[in-house]
Amino acid sequence: MHNTKFFIKKEKARENLAVFFLVIAILIFTLPLMFNIDKAFTFYQKNCANNFQDLYFNGFFYRNTILNNNQLPLWMPFREGGAYGVGIPGEISLNPLSICILIFGVIKGFNLSWYILYIIGGLSMYYLTRFVLKFNLLGALYSSVVFSMNAFFPLKQLEGFIYARETILLPLLIAFFIKSQQKNKYIFFTALILSLFFIQTGLYFCVVMLLLFFITTFESIKVGRNNEVILKKRYFIVISMSLILALLLSLQKLFPLLETMRINLEISGAMYKSTVLNTLSLSEFFEYLTIPKNFESDTMYVGYLPVLLCLFSGIIYFKKMRNWLFMLFIFIILSLGPNPFYDLHYFLSYLPGFRSIIESAKYYALVIIFLISLISGAFFLLLTKKSSKLIKFLFVVLLVLTYGDLLWANSRYFNFFKTEIIPKVQHSSFFQVQLINVNKDDVGTQSVIPTALYQKGIGSIDYTYVDKKRLLDGDGIPEIIKKEIQVTPKYFLLPQYAFLIPKTGFFFVSNAYYNGEAFFLSAQNKMKSLSITPNVIKIRVEVAKPDYLIINQNYSKWWRSDNFELKNYKGRIAIFVNKLGNNEILIYFMPINFYGGLVISIFVLIMSVWIFFKKDFSRKTYYYVEEKRCKNVTACGQ
Repeated sequence: MHNTKFFIKKEKARENLAVFFLVIAILIFTLPLMFNIDKAFTFYQKNCANNFQDLYFNGFFYRNTILNNNQLPLWMPFREGGAYGVGIPGEISLNPLSICILIFGVIKGFNLSWYILYIIGGLSMYYLTRFVLKFNLLGALYSSVVFSMNAFFPLKQLEGFIYARETILLPLLIAFFIKSQQKNKYIFFTALILSLFFIQTGLYFCVVMLLLFFITTFESIKVGRNNEVILKKRYFIVISMSLILALLLSLQKLFPLLETMRINLEISGAMYKSTVLNTLSLSEFFEYLTIPKNFESDTMYVGYLPVLLCLFSGIIYFKKMRNWLFMLFIFIILSLGPNPFYDLHYFLSYLPGFRSIIESAKYYALVIIFLISLISGAFFLLLTKKSSKLIKFLFVVLLVLTYGDLLWANSRYFNFFKTEIIPKVQHSSFFQVQLINVNKDDVGTQSVIPTALYQKGIGSIDYTYVDKKRLLDGDGIPEIIKKEIQVTPKYFLLPQYAFLIPKTGFFFVSNAYYNGEAFFLSAQNKMKSLSITPNVIKIRVEVAKPDYLIINQNYSKWWRSDNFELKNYKGRIAIFVNKLGNNEILIYFMPINFYGGLVISIFVLIMSVWIFFKKDFSRKTYYYVEEKRCKNVTACGQ
């Protein structure tokens, strides 16, 4: 008995030491990020894409709306002529990690949230491989190092690709999903992580659900000794319950998202043509996997060692790892788009969500890296208690070499956080501008400008490509602009190709058709003052005769007024004012689908906690008899 207790204590000490070393390894890997925690990253090169509009712009707007306007960031008057912000995929206001932005500021908050997730992601992979899949200690450490320190996540952070941030929790999701086959309470944990993925990760949610579907299929359908097909219904029950519960917990996002996206169920030939242009060949795929790159979007460097160990463990432990190997093969084929022998991605593109994935390698790379990390760690199962000290030393060398390689190749990305961004937002006079790009290849400019404009209190309408000479020679507003926009810009804006926020230079061209951010159709009526905040618009007017007051914001059915009737006037908000004299008009944004979804989600959350954590339900254990009947059911389950 004494020896047993001593052995248990020794094992716990080893586990704690392993976790400690893993955290230290990740902290060293992300040390440059910590040194530059208050710095931002902007591309210095022309024609280099970056997602600043979905990162710093949303961050500044989110923080300023809550702290300065004392409102929830629901309507975004600065984006695209006015947009229902919560309905935009990847918008950050519903993400629990956004509290970092409120406390520490936009730049430091974003960097800190990534910093936290690198650590949680590594520990999640360790939990999955060590305690769920029962890898040995070195194997679990190896998988955790490869997954948390590959190039995919640092590069997505540099790109400002906020959708990829929470995907580092994928191992934790898979761990809960597998454990939910035996314990009901893990269904709730699975749904909780899935709801976070749905709220924040955009199209990655579709890719993650595809992975869960493959796990369900491969684990549920077995072939017995007599070639009979054995079906485990439990997996299908769990994935269905997890998905339904996740969506119920995300209704505050789902309802606005459906309203915003208005998904077209027919595949677009033009969109799939873009997919063909943005896919990798097999040689390019392995090059991005094994050769360090600088700022190429498809980079997912893990190095040669993890790839080789993945191959070897797949051969040695084929029976044990075959399901994971089959999934790895499928996702590699998907990432290659039309290049392999069969275009699986084209088949999936008929499904909602997948049709919008025009850069297949960028999205499927997440699962490929996860599976390579997992399978390569299985190679360490060759190491047993009877292995000699020399063999153990060689396996430790493999771990150290891989860590050193990833540290050298990928931690350097964090050194590019050098730019200081002034957080002050000046809202002296609000107006909209139409962004003009005279060079279709200049995608870098598009990414920087919305944030720079927002800091000046200026709203930005989406890009239109026009001929600069035609615009400046007084040819009026090109027909392409008249047709594409509903909100009228005060200026057409041409960037001066300076890429550092907030020093981006602009060239303004006045718009003769602009009548103001609020105006009457009749010249006899006058608008005296205007105040636009995210969810409330206040206007003081002098009315000589009944007339429509037009507000230069996109119309939404969720705008309300207690005293006036609101209508849609050519895509903009219109208010019929029939009270003569001086009037103060107040309209407010009240999206019932958001608040209704939020109330339902909170109710579902409370009920789920009560149901799933009841002792007689949460601890219920399920066992399966696969190939033969057993008198002792418990023994069969084990």
